[in-house]
Amino acid sequence: MRQTFKISNWFTIITKHISYIIIIFITVFSVLQICYGKTNEEEIFVNINKVEQYLNIRYNDLNFPIILFIHGGPGSSLVNESKSFDSLLLKNFIIINWDQRNTGKTKIDNSNKFNLNILHEDTEEVIKFIMEKFNRKKIYLASHSWGSVLAFNYIIKLPDNISAYIGISPIIDQKKSTELTINDLTNWAKENNNIKALSELSKVNIPINDKKDLYFQQKWLFIKNGLNLEDEKKFKEKYYIWMDIWFDIWLQSVKKSIFEINKNYKCPIYFIEGNYDGYKSHNLVEEYYNYLDSPSKGLYWMEFSGHTIYNTEPIKLQEIIIEILNRTYSK
Repeated sequence: MRQTFKISNWFTIITKHISYIIIIFITVFSVLQICYGKTNEEEIFVNINKVEQYLNIRYNDLNFPIILFIHGGPGSSLVNESKSFDSLLLKNFIIINWDQRNTGKTKIDNSNKFNLNILHEDTEEVIKFIMEKFNRKKIYLASHSWGSVLAFNYIIKLPDNISAYIGISPIIDQKKSTELTINDLTNWAKENNNIKALSELSKVNIPINDKKDLYFQQKWLFIKNGLNLEDEKKFKEKYYIWMDIWFDIWLQSVKKSIFEINKNYKCPIYFIEGNYDGYKSHNLVEEYYNYLDSPSKGLYWMEFSGHTIYNTEPIKLQEIIIEILNRTYSK
């Protein structure tokens, strides 16, 4: 009996120790989950205005506020790039990226209805779907570059649905921007005695109304920014394929300056703009920021970035967005 008692006693002690170890492990694991979170990812297709449109949803906690990113281009998906600047955002947001029609994983629209108006309607329906799916009254809206065309239109029309709008490298006044950019590129070409650049840039008509004009501007912008254009023929073919799909919509979207469209906003507005490359067109963002009225606003300069801020300063970009969240969020 004594031997049996001793074995039972030791068995009880060992069992208790194992229980303590399990409890400690679960506690540590739970703390790590809270600190670092487990990233969940959903990929869904939603029928928006008769086209199956792709949404990528990433989150650590379904109780977090939602931020929807509207990509630029037009036609340039942000889904893959967004994963390089979401490590901090995932601790604060449910992150949603949407591929607009004819972009990324969203289905091709070959109908006659493919125009700027249908993209505005898509934006409204996508946000409506997101708010219903997650049972939210408001979301955060962020855009990059040309995506501001859709974002500005939305916040002017439906500001009550937006906690804050964050415009990253937004389009403000395309005509003025083209004038400033062509002037900067021409000065650069003169300094470098680039005869071909000077010849092609001199052929650009402002405002741009022709594919050739846009091609020459963008070609030399890419080259000045460091693109090694070894195969110009291939680059031109790819750029014209893009213009065959998007040029008419791009042209529709930039006919008016946002100065002409709206001054007064009913939701908070924040701009994030890079000025490392020294283009004077960046100053248009500051001019519009000073011009507009909104409940609250802010302008952040990224000193080591040009147009694609998320590539060059991903951490600082996230920190700014989280700062905006802290300034504007209310449950």
